[in-house]
Amino acid sequence: MRFPAKSYGLAWFVIGVVVSFGSSVHAAGYGELTREWVINRLQIEIAEEQPDLNAISSLLYPLTSTTSQFSHPDVRAVLTRIVNYLTTLNPERLECGQLADLKLSAGFLAEAKIVFDTSEAEKMLSECNLAGTLFDTVNALIFYCRYSDDEHLQKLPGALESVERAQLPNGSFAWERGRPWFYLTSHAVLALYYCGGEAHQLHRGQQRLLQLLPLFYQSGFIDGLAESMIFLRWMNIPVSKYQHYLAYIRSRTLPDGGVCFVDRPGCVANWHATSLLLELQNLERRE
Repeated sequence: MRFPAKSYGLAWFVIGVVVSFGSSVHAAGYGELTREWVINRLQIEIAEEQPDLNAISSLLYPLTSTTSQFSHPDVRAVLTRIVNYLTTLNPERLECGQLADLKLSAGFLAEAKIVFDTSEAEKMLSECNLAGTLFDTVNALIFYCRYSDDEHLQKLPGALESVERAQLPNGSFAWERGRPWFYLTSHAVLALYYCGGEAHQLHRGQQRLLQLLPLFYQSGFIDGLAESMIFLRWMNIPVSKYQHYLAYIRSRTLPDGGVCFVDRPGCVANWHATSLLLELQNLERRE
């Protein structure tokens, strides 16, 4: 999943929070407003003159990760519109990062039993020079190792090693300018997990995500908190305060079903944070 360059409490059981948050959400059913928000944002996105494939892939994932989501009529309708749009794209006009987004979108849609030909995009992606774009590299690795039967060692020779070389002693991963970046770190850890990277580096990266959770909670960085929680769940890493953090994120849900990138007065719903909120709700339903 490729996410953008993107840090945060009141307990869930406080009655005032339950009343203010619950009245709008429960009226439409748990999670339905958030799903509607994601669907509407996808429709807005593909109506743009230059749609953001990064946003499209991120918004697609929580709609395709569970049968209860992708079998919903409204979801099926928007997925059909998304596929119709994606199949009009000319891979020759896409940058490497956009090709990675397209392939990830195809992988997500395949989970919903919707398949379309992306062989030309895959061919061009394998020819990309990803050495200088580490974030695109980790996302391409996640696609090949999680959503494809192809061997990443053949498709992206040396890519996993280039990711491993970018890890710092504290478990973070540094981007091309030598500075650590949370979103590179979270995705690099996921790439190590799915691609069978060095065990000690994977463990160090997972521990770094665990260390970041309380910092993100205290500062109100909802997006980073939600992404870390989801990725750790995918890797089967226990989070001691998971329900506490989840209750906090739920309590920050806005009346329209969205959630802010960072918890600040007057903030508005963010497409990436809201897609993560929907996936958190999906994870709870799977329990």
